[in-house]
Amino acid sequence: DSLSVMMNDSQPPQKKQKIDDAVSVGSTGAGDEKSHRLSPWLGRWTDKRIGFHLSDVNEVLKEHVSVLIPPDVVNETDSAEAVCANKRVFVPLCGKTVDMPFLTSYADEVVGVEGIRLAFEEFIEEHPDLEVKSTGDSDGFEKFVGKGIMLLKGDYFELDEKSSGFS
Repeated sequence: DSLSVMMNDSQPPQKKQKIDDAVSVGSTGAGDEKSHRLSPWLGRWTDKRIGFHLSDVNEVLKEHVSVLIPPDVVNETDSAEAVCANKRVFVPLCGKTVDMPFLTSYADEVVGVEGIRLAFEEFIEEHPDLEVKSTGDSDGFEKFVGKGIMLLKGDYFELDEKSSGFS
């Protein structure tokens, strides 16, 4: 079951190369997309039936980010973004949400979990500034790491403290 990067033939080859560099090609066993839990979602991503995906950061999140990630304000002149330290945000079933890059401005690390590789491929392509690269398998999940972000490709219901990095 080899997975390859799904690219439109009309795209320039250098763009495909960037994606190939970020996403390792080949099945790694990290969350079988053909399993009963993931196959319906694979179909939705493949068919672009992702109406649940928002193109903008969630308004409620923007309004309440300081409650979710309280700033460590040292004095009144410090901004919340400048002083936030040692904070991690977990985004289960993350897809390619634009909330994750937004959250990287407020937390040291955003950890997203998704079972469908195509979601990560699209996320990596849409956010090259995060420099997300595959680092291989770790504890049953394929791991991608970038600037302020770690993405775990696999079945969310198989996630534990060790594989999430939260132990």
